[in-house]
Amino acid sequence: MSTTGATPLAISTFLQEISRRYAPIPREILAEPSLLDLLLPALRADIRALESYQPQLHDAPLPIPITAMGGDADDSAPARHLDAWRDFTSASFRRQSYPGGHFYVEERRPAVIADVVATIRAFLDARDAAA
Repeated sequence: MSTTGATPLAISTFLQEISRRYAPIPREILAEPSLLDLLLPALRADIRALESYQPQLHDAPLPIPITAMGGDADDSAPARHLDAWRDFTSASFRRQSYPGGHFYVEERRPAVIADVVATIRAFLDARDAAA
């Protein structure tokens, strides 16, 4: 779904492709043209960034832990893509999968927030103990 060419996809085609690849855009948003007008530029920019991003391994992996999170039914971010983050750290790596698709965060918000908070807290506690 290239949005980087001289002629971006027609709105209807773009929205159909978003729904096919990720999840349908809520009807409430589709029913409000002014809201859709606000959403589309950011959504197109996100897709453009996603399609053009090429990860680069630096000379040395980062010396910080990495936790990669994803939905276990998200075909656009399978476990092997999450596991690839392991190469970017010389510290610990953890993959955390949640039930759900691309928008698992919406479906599992309390669990994801608790996990992020616990992960940051553990990192800060370890850093403070080492100081």
